[in-house]
Amino acid sequence: RQLYTSLKKVGTHYDVWANNTGLVLVVGARSAATSVPDQVYRSTDGGTTYSIATFPPTAYGYLNSIHMIDNNTGWAVGSNTSVFKTTNGGASWDSVPTPFTEAGKILSKVIFVNANTGWIFSKTSMTGDSTIIKTTNGGTSWFKQKLSTNTGSSAQIYWADFVDANTGYCVNYTPRPYKTTDGGDTWTVQNIVDVFGGFMYGIDMVDANTGYICGSSGKMYKTTNGGTLWDTLTNRPGWTSPSWYGVKFKNANIGVFCGTNGMTAITTNGGTSFTLENTSASTQYNLFLTPLAGYTVGTNSSIHRNNALPTGTENNLSEVPTQFELAQNYPNPFNPVTTIRFALPKAAVVTMKVYDILGREVVRAINNISYNAGWNSFTFDGSKLSSGVYFYSIIIDNKVMDTKRMVLVK
Repeated sequence: RQLYTSLKKVGTHYDVWANNTGLVLVVGARSAATSVPDQVYRSTDGGTTYSIATFPPTAYGYLNSIHMIDNNTGWAVGSNTSVFKTTNGGASWDSVPTPFTEAGKILSKVIFVNANTGWIFSKTSMTGDSTIIKTTNGGTSWFKQKLSTNTGSSAQIYWADFVDANTGYCVNYTPRPYKTTDGGDTWTVQNIVDVFGGFMYGIDMVDANTGYICGSSGKMYKTTNGGTLWDTLTNRPGWTSPSWYGVKFKNANIGVFCGTNGMTAITTNGGTSFTLENTSASTQYNLFLTPLAGYTVGTNSSIHRNNALPTGTENNLSEVPTQFELAQNYPNPFNPVTTIRFALPKAAVVTMKVYDILGREVVRAINNISYNAGWNSFTFDGSKLSSGVYFYSIIIDNKVMDTKRMVLVK
């Protein structure tokens, strides 16, 4: 069963942000120069419906990246060195001047660690090789930074992530990861375990030590020592066939990669194994994870939502359960989300099916996902179901283990 819901507009989407109360912002290309500027799509109901945000009519380029500091204030960047800011939750956007003024240049990433401190990166060469700008006053002013002594194409940066105001990481054209510990003033190239000559498209740091990189030729890298060494994930899905453009992790174990062929790869054990999910898009460019859902965006005007991503392992991990247990969902009755927990005495492949009162399967809430031993939980979203009585059954290694009753009241 397809776990994603496709929501259409003309054009390509490149990045997405969402919160836990239903606000979703999607950025990408304008449908046409003669159309209403529609580079930003906005939803306030978790992606069920979308509207076009108010955007400067003379902005004809596309947006590559969005970062929201909070539910009201955020930034978006893209082609033609364009930078935009919102202060009303993405309902409207205004252009912001920066030191990036060269025509035809493409900005790849914007990220803030707090309301004042943020960076913008360029994926095309700049005069003086300054492909980074930084603000420490909320965007009132910006100053230029460089990626070490790199020049030309080696100074071009595809993506970046910061864990605090000092420690940050990026991936560049060479392709290699770089790290800063002084807020971007200096950068040091990091080691990868192999000799790779393709592209590194994305990086996501869980904390200062653990992070993941994705790239072309099916490449997935992981570090657990702050980038002293980036090792390849050996059991990556698809091997060399897909290019992975986006990567996001909820914690050190649960994460999603997205890329070509409409594929997403979900791991619940830090990349030891993956479950593939396919979408209707040709390419998924990026994604965002909330506690309740995951969103991917890409070509074919695609916006997809997955409500069945695991939320992680709970309780005391040092006390592995001695037997399987399926807990009653809470709250129950619920509207429209509820948490379902289950205990595994050993690692297993889990499927969970939801049935209506007539015994018809209505949702495949978990679809053959590997979980570690311990207590696990996920959030079930019944927003697309009618009020009524439902039953959820858990299947462990292809064996039905237990079924419980829950009530949806809208």
